[in-house]
Amino acid sequence: MIGDSLAVGTKPYLASLLPGWTVEIDAQEDRTLASGMRRLAKLATRPTVLAFSLFTNDGPQDLAPLEAALRRTAEHQRGRGCAIWATIRRPPVNGVSYARANALLRRAAAEEPGTLRLADWSAESEQHREWLAGDHVHATATGYAGRAALYADAARACAR
Repeated sequence: MIGDSLAVGTKPYLASLLPGWTVEIDAQEDRTLASGMRRLAKLATRPTVLAFSLFTNDGPQDLAPLEAALRRTAEHQRGRGCAIWATIRRPPVNGVSYARANALLRRAAAEEPGTLRLADWSAESEQHREWLAGDHVHATATGYAGRAALYADAARACAR
């Protein structure tokens, strides 16, 4: 997994949900999409499952970088495995919500069902609002465990 602070919070739970897997998490608080994609370029191997927890620290006004990242990760994983992306749950930035970003993520996953998988954090956290911390971006311990379960489910589906 390459990710931001949400990946930092997910880290303690993910490996235990995937016994027998080698789970590596490269997570950094405040990581932007561009910074995360630079980490992708430095991967020494091409894992079967590559997960991302990115774009929460980017403004939702310009979706072109997210669209390019989705294309790039699909190309990187096509024929080898899949890439997992999570939908975004956070308050609007400068009055702009993440609804269009989430629609883009859902559409990309639907268009590349064998290559792009979705961990629908936005929908799941809407159903479990108690999972969210006071800032409505980060999660409680229970929320991070739930977020890890979304990634684990997507990873297992990818590996089939």
